[in-house]
Amino acid sequence: MLWLSVHLPHLALDAACEPVADSVASKAASPPRVVSERCGGAVRVRDADAAARSRGVVAGMELAAAFVLAPGLRVLEHAPALEVAALERLANWALQFTSRVALARRGLLLEIGGSLRLLGGLQTLLRRVRRGLAALRYHHVLGVAPTPRAAQWLARHQAMPACPPDDVLAEAAPWHGGTSCCQQLAELPARLAPLPLAVMELTEPQAEALAAMGITCLEALMALPAANLGRRFGPALVRELEQARGRLPDPRPVFRPPMHFEARLALPADITQQEALRFPLRRLLLELEGFLRGRDRVVQRLQLRLAGRRAEPVQTVTLALLTPLQDADALLALLQPRLERLRLEAPIAGLMLRARELLPATPRPATLLAAPAAAQDSSLLALLERLRARLGDDAVTGLTRQADHRPEHAWCWQEPAISPAAVTEATSAWPPPAPRPLWLLADPWPLDTDATGGPRHAGAPLRLFGGERLEGGWWDGRDCRRDYYLAVTAAGERLWVYRELRGGAWFCHGLFA
Repeated sequence: MLWLSVHLPHLALDAACEPVADSVASKAASPPRVVSERCGGAVRVRDADAAARSRGVVAGMELAAAFVLAPGLRVLEHAPALEVAALERLANWALQFTSRVALARRGLLLEIGGSLRLLGGLQTLLRRVRRGLAALRYHHVLGVAPTPRAAQWLARHQAMPACPPDDVLAEAAPWHGGTSCCQQLAELPARLAPLPLAVMELTEPQAEALAAMGITCLEALMALPAANLGRRFGPALVRELEQARGRLPDPRPVFRPPMHFEARLALPADITQQEALRFPLRRLLLELEGFLRGRDRVVQRLQLRLAGRRAEPVQTVTLALLTPLQDADALLALLQPRLERLRLEAPIAGLMLRARELLPATPRPATLLAAPAAAQDSSLLALLERLRARLGDDAVTGLTRQADHRPEHAWCWQEPAISPAAVTEATSAWPPPAPRPLWLLADPWPLDTDATGGPRHAGAPLRLFGGERLEGGWWDGRDCRRDYYLAVTAAGERLWVYRELRGGAWFCHGLFA
């Protein structure tokens, strides 16, 4: 087995994301931000961003002292519920890499041993994880080890300020802090030995007692007799050491994803402009993409709810797709025009993305040669999706045939679709038994008649060709009995005319090109 630990050192800050500052283009630098929490009778800094840390603000500092160092400080209140919700959404996203995901303190644990061959090896998998977390705007460090606890310790060590990262992906900086890897169980004790005791998250009395004994790293701690260590510090400490080295089992409860995707994202500041919704919406769509890839599903219908400060739904945007998708950028490109046309009725304080109708993903067959027809169908579908997103669903429609002899009832509107099956169905009855015009008039034009009862157009008689009798409509009370002809005017125009068998009146029903 091989475990990947995703440690989020700034989860408190990233979970209470600042989408307004990240999504609205502004030349002005955003103010430094901190997350505060009440400890006893004082309000202290729980986490600080890079701008605040550059001014000397550190975790554990009293908030009043932080304001002295950074007068324009933006303070976000610590919300544990936001952290739990963010971890659950990230667990949904991580299902695209493995089916075994476990929630951990400030991070996730992924069992990736069975996924390496499918995803192209360890380095390819790590690169995808790092880029995905950077796109989601989560500061992260990674640890890889044969045991879950060792992977956590290696990752936590990478998060320490004095620790140089083993490797950094340039595209992910500054979101990525480094990765520490140990794939062989036999090499694990040597990799763990130099790590400081801070990676174990000891209690304050334990840390003080070990420091008084001169023990500062795991190598010195593991050298102590287990029996004496257990009597002095409790069996839990010994058990953690044995689990980290793979000598005791370390079962982790597997995260169970929901049947449907539904994610809520609370915003730290109210949004009053549509463009500010892009960043939080993209974060939700990226999480949806990971959830869909992990379950091998696609989505054809999405519902985005915009909520106010009291969590009441303000407005709802529904996206119905012609072809199912799972790509976040493609879904964002289709949702963005709808949001641009939307007029916000109230300030938006939260988003909720829901996808209940999940469909199995259809695998694309591997072919030696390119399929230009399939590529053309895909491009036409993408064009239709963009037109519907820009102009509205009702502005782009399709046509199909109906089984009716009356020309005005032989067609109907339908959802636009481009596929070989649709084209075959639409052309299966072509050509018709007699000529048909491409321009059918919504209201037939009445024609004059001469002394013999023949039709006239613009004062001149029409020359008639062919003949076709159409009868129908008795079942719905709009029955007709007509004789249709191809008519040619004196100027050479071709018309499609008919004579009512009841009354003998003449009408023009269509024009030929």
